[in-house]
Amino acid sequence: MSDLLSVFDIPEDQASLVPNSITDSPMTGSQRKLIREAFALLGLTDAASQFSLVNSLLGLSIKSVADLSFQAANTLLPILASRVDSIGHPSTGNAWDDRTEDTWIDKL
Repeated sequence: MSDLLSVFDIPEDQASLVPNSITDSPMTGSQRKLIREAFALLGLTDAASQFSLVNSLLGLSIKSVADLSFQAANTLLPILASRVDSIGHPSTGNAWDDRTEDTWIDKL
């Protein structure tokens, strides 16, 4: 029985034949466009500030846009969209006070 390979075992000589998953592939052109637009709306026009924000939001230290994977871009996009949406909304640091919609308590 020890001679049988597990479903997850790939012989080393065949490992290069296994395709990368989409999560390991580079971000798409449409993702790049959306990220670029979000950075522009946030006023982040230089690469250093953009890479710094990516690092603080995702914990990824990138040196080039090409370092951002499809999956990382998918994670980054909603966070950037949320930041863009919050432009012009003052933040008190209190989630209850900063809420934008009425809760059921407010509607009573």
